Amino acid sequence: MKSVIYFDASCGVSGNMFAGALIDMGADFEKIRRDVESLGIGIELKYEKSATYGISAGSFTVMDISTGKEADNESGAEEHRHCHRHLSDIKKILENSALSCDVKNDSLSVFTLIAEAEAEVHGTDAESVHFHEVGALDSIGDIVASVSAFRQFSPEKVYSSPVNTGSGTVKCQHGVLPVPAPASLKLLYGIPSFSDGTRTELATPTGIALLKHFTTEFTDMPKIIPKADGNGMGTRDIGRANIFRAILGEEF
Repeated sequence: MKSVIYFDASCGVSGNMFAGALIDMGADFEKIRRDVESLGIGIELKYEKSATYGISAGSFTVMDISTGKEADNESGAEEHRHCHRHLSDIKKILENSALSCDVKNDSLSVFTLIAEAEAEVHGTDAESVHFHEVGALDSIGDIVASVSAFRQFSPEKVYSSPVNTGSGTVKCQHGVLPVPAPASLKLLYGIPSFSDGTRTELATPTGIALLKHFTTEFTDMPKIIPKADGNGMGTRDIGRANIFRAILGEEF
C-alpha cells in the first residue's frame, strides 16, 4: 500500500499552519530547529501545543533573535530590516546551509513559485522581486521548517482538499487588497478554491505555494487508512477552530 498524506485546507493554509500541522503529526521539532538554525540568518523557532475552540493544535512561530519578538506577519504590513532579499539571496542562504539536498531543492522551488507569482502581478521578472513575501524572516523560517518537516515523512503521494481563501480585504505593503490577494490568486491557478464567506484572508502566499509544490492531486479525502494526524493553528480568530489538518495514512 502507498504511503500518503492528505491535507485539509477547508480553513485555509499559511506557512506557520503548514509547519504546525506536520510537527503536531509527529515530525521531529528538534531536527527542524537545527535545519533552520543552519541558515544563519538570526531566527529561531517556537512550537507549543495549544487549543482553538476546544481543538488541540500545534502553534508554530518564527522568532527574530535580534528583537526577541515574533518575525513580521506574512501580510507585509510592517517594514523589516531583511525585507529586500531577492531570490538569488535566498538561493545563496540555502546553498550555504547544512540542509539536505532535498530540503534545499524543495525550499528553493517554493520560493520560486512565490517570486514568479509576485513578478507576474507587478510586471517584472522573478529575480527582480524583493517583496516581503520572498525575503522576510518569517517566510524563510516557515518554508524551510515546513519542507524539513515534510521530508521526515516523504509520502509516495500527497492529496489536498480544495482551498478556502476567505474573503474581504487584506492590508499589505501595497495597500489594502481584495482577498485572495493578487499573488495568492496567481498561485491558486489550477487549484480548486472557494470562499465560505469568512471575512479575512485564510490562504496566504506561503501556505498556497507549499501546498502547490507538494500536492499530487486536489480532491476530497481519498480512500486511506489513517495512521496519524496533526493540526496547525492559524493566528486569526475566525469564530471557529482555525486549523490546517494533515493526515498520514496508506491507500487501500
